[in-house]
Parts: sequence; C-alpha cells; structure tokens
Amino acid sequence: MSNLTSVTRDSARGSFFLVAGNILSAVIQAIGVFLLARLLGPDLYGAYTLTLVVPMLFMQLVDLGVSQGLRAH
Repeated sequence: MSNLTSVTRDSARGSFFLVAGNILSAVIQAIGVFLLARLLGPDLYGAYTLTLVVPMLFMQLVDLGVSQGLRAH
C-alpha cells in the first residue's frame, strides 16, 4: 500500500507543477502580447497578426492530429 501512496503523491506533485507551469506560461505570453500590441499600435499589430495566420494554418494542416495521437499512447 505504501508504494501506491508514494506513486499517488508523486503524481499529484508532478501534476501541480505541470499546471502551475502552464498557468505561468500563459500569463507571460499574455503580458508579451499586451506589450507588443501597445508598442506596435492597432495598425501594425493587425498586420503582425495577419502574417501569423498562414504559418499557423499550415502547422495545423501538416500536423493532422499526429502529435495528439502520439501523446495518447
């Protein structure tokens, strides 16, 4: 039973750090977006956003869900 308790405790600790890291990453990205939008202004930030649409679309089409399928196994 102690082995199961140890595995559960380690899993919970690892999950906490994973979630905390994801939240911290999202906050840092949001701050970066706000700063970039503030520095560029509405017109240039709109152009910047439009330049990212095509590469992101290609990444989604090329991936076709393979990375999600690999994570599931």
